[in-house]
Amino acid sequence: MTDNYLETIKVDQLSIGYQGKDAPHIVANRIHTSLLSGELTCLLGANGAGKSTLLRTLSMSQPALKGDIYLKGRNIKEYSRSELASLISVVLTDRCEVEGMTVRELISLGRTPYTDFWGHLSEKDESVIEQAISLVGIKNLVRRRLNTLSDGERQKAMIAKALVQETPIILLDEPTAFLDFPSRVEIMQLLRRLSHKTDKSILLSTHDLELALQIADKIWLMERGKELITGTPEDLTINERLTNFFQCDGVFFNEQTGLFCINNPITDCIGIKGHGKRFDMARKALRRIGIDTVEDCQSAITVNVTDKSFEIIHENIKVAETSTVEYLLKRIKEII
Repeated sequence: MTDNYLETIKVDQLSIGYQGKDAPHIVANRIHTSLLSGELTCLLGANGAGKSTLLRTLSMSQPALKGDIYLKGRNIKEYSRSELASLISVVLTDRCEVEGMTVRELISLGRTPYTDFWGHLSEKDESVIEQAISLVGIKNLVRRRLNTLSDGERQKAMIAKALVQETPIILLDEPTAFLDFPSRVEIMQLLRRLSHKTDKSILLSTHDLELALQIADKIWLMERGKELITGTPEDLTINERLTNFFQCDGVFFNEQTGLFCINNPITDCIGIKGHGKRFDMARKALRRIGIDTVEDCQSAITVNVTDKSFEIIHENIKVAETSTVEYLLKRIKEII
């Protein structure tokens, strides 16, 4: 931990799971890690690894089997429910379906820990709500009813609700589930911006591996029956933790880009010459169909890439020319 970041959650030798009839069912064991303020942390792991169980345990929605959780230096067991509500806010994947409720009314519910029995909002409450709406960028949605929102808009409203709770920690269970790709990117970038701007600790579980590696400040890798692995995406690349964690047939980890790639089997190799976007896309497409391309390859087939077309040379004779990758692939397959 650096001087610029405060430890909001510390986990010490934590075991999580469920109490069975005869013995506890342990999902994950010996978890030792911490969450820092001002950071977006992504929790990655296969289905059944225990991601949701860990989030529920950290929020005290489910008891730990063993070990300790400390919130801001104090054991979580020492806090009352009302105190926890001012420390941790939770965003779940469950759809909030309340007929007739507007976005602003939903967001206002985040002030519940601070209002009276009747839920009356003070001037401060109204100010906090307006600030959250502005931070998330949904001023145009506040009068809309929840049942008219897209999944992405609904998720933004839930994040704003978590913000008005004014907690130093926000936990989200798969906030990008069911969203299209542009919406997933938007939500992830929003959460990173919020963590940095508000100095909150934001922890989310996700299956969006590529986005997490490009956006998260820290990664928690969770594998069933093994210890939790934590670190920046770059450190996990350097020490080959990512390579080993997600290694499987058909996928390889590119250590130069720090991202995972599909490993298509290579069956042939041809020559290629050129540069630019058209050149790069030709190589990508050929590799997708199992053909490697090398500029000095000793092959009877060479593709010359120009600014406007692809020239196919077979045994020193130009046999075809096309402007599309689709036709290029078709002719190469015919020749090979």
